[in-house]
Amino acid sequence: MPSANSFRGVLSSKLHNNLSAKARNALYCIESITGLPGVRVVYCVTSSGGDPYEAMTLVSLRTLRRTNPSARVTIVCDSCTHEALRVSGSPLLEEADAIRDVKIPEGTAGYRNRFLKTQLGLLIEGPFLFLDSDTVVRRSLFPLLWLRPDIAAAPNHSSDSFDEQVWDEDRAHLQKMGWQVKHPYLNSGVIWYRGTPASRNFSKIWHLSWLDGVKKPAVGAIRPPLTMHSPRPPLSAFIP
Repeated sequence: MPSANSFRGVLSSKLHNNLSAKARNALYCIESITGLPGVRVVYCVTSSGGDPYEAMTLVSLRTLRRTNPSARVTIVCDSCTHEALRVSGSPLLEEADAIRDVKIPEGTAGYRNRFLKTQLGLLIEGPFLFLDSDTVVRRSLFPLLWLRPDIAAAPNHSSDSFDEQVWDEDRAHLQKMGWQVKHPYLNSGVIWYRGTPASRNFSKIWHLSWLDGVKKPAVGAIRPPLTMHSPRPPLSAFIP
């Protein structure tokens, strides 16, 4: 089961803390306007149906609906997962606004999930927020629509200490790939894509670098290539 790190559930809180009370009230009023398109949120799901991954995604999706009723939810999954969810009668298929079934190579659940996750910026058009399944959305995500950088993410473990940001697994991956660690070391569980050529190019490079790590073989972690190839400011933003 994936660990709950990154800025789980506090992304919108940090954004809201930088807004005045008047601005926050204005956001709530804007979001209540009927027909206003909300933030697109994408989940990448790999499941055998009726397992903890499906359950966690459903919990996260429902916290999103409660706090962001205008959000548009897309679930990206491989064909095996889509069929398993269909056979099990998963409520995810009813509660999401769109299901994107992507044919990918066979492999373990972890491999299939990372195969999709690293190239979401190529699979989804326009701006969107990617959320891991172990997230809880506490407030409005509407301020994301004003982010200008192409990519926004948070330091791993939401820690200011660089030593605490890099896991042992990731250190092994970096060493095998011969990569130097960049600061901050990013978490891959909550990422904002602006849907620009730069964000699409980043997704392409991230995916190819991850595949390279799998083939070497290294460890197959996805955070090392995320940090190594993410654009630097002003093309990217680091959310504390």
